[in-house]
Amino acid sequence: MKIELKNFTSLKAICDWIELCVAINGEITKSEVDHFLNNNNYFRDTEDYIDSMWRELKIRNRRYNDVTPMEIDGVSVTSNFNWKDCPEYVLMLILSLEGNGWETQNTAVIFERICKEVLEEYIGGQAKVVGFPQKVSVKEICKDIEEDYIQELPKRYKDRKLDVVGWKKIDSRKNKLMILMQCAAGNDWRGKTTELQPEVWRDYIRFACSPTRAFGFVHVVDDELFFETGKEGGIVFDRLRIFRYLINKDEILDASLRSDVIEWCNERLTLIAS
Repeated sequence: MKIELKNFTSLKAICDWIELCVAINGEITKSEVDHFLNNNNYFRDTEDYIDSMWRELKIRNRRYNDVTPMEIDGVSVTSNFNWKDCPEYVLMLILSLEGNGWETQNTAVIFERICKEVLEEYIGGQAKVVGFPQKVSVKEICKDIEEDYIQELPKRYKDRKLDVVGWKKIDSRKNKLMILMQCAAGNDWRGKTTELQPEVWRDYIRFACSPTRAFGFVHVVDDELFFETGKEGGIVFDRLRIFRYLINKDEILDASLRSDVIEWCNERLTLIAS
């Protein structure tokens, strides 16, 4: 399948593009990337540029986990699995390249469901999608997490930027690990890292223990921006970490999630290739 790239001067974008091409087509070579750059009138030193891509891809591959999405040698990058075995990886690659401008609300909900699965795997506990347009009341959230209810959100607020809540019980008493998570499926994620304010939720839920904040998004960023994102948004779940927990997950608890993601990817890839 031919996959176009809009921003071929960005190292991050072209590495995302290579990952997507490899995931869908199985392989890409340095000569194919060189041919692509020349066809797009890229007049700089393509050999050095391609070498920098391979270095970046190797860094990403190490961070993905012991089970990596790619095999990288001196001349090519090949896929380590059929993309339908982890379609969430392809969904995140498409969103990192294209943004969330297609079926925006449905896409955001699918990504929140993905983050819910990841959060459960990370904490070894439970999680629930509560963000808009899910009509989940504060009373329902309190019943699930077993914390004391204070009041509902004012009608002018949809979800106070809370998309997923995760918790892990120790015993029958309150006081436990609690994570409040915001999810960003689009390219406007930088403006969202500080939107979720856990202390605001104390007006609605009487937490026995202060909750931790988390932020999930589809991109891979450099170490400096990763650090800043953590300072602003809490525990960071980027594409590298989301893949790490999904590829090791024995069973997707949301039974329809994987089929929904495959359907989303098939439709989106058809549009990209047309």
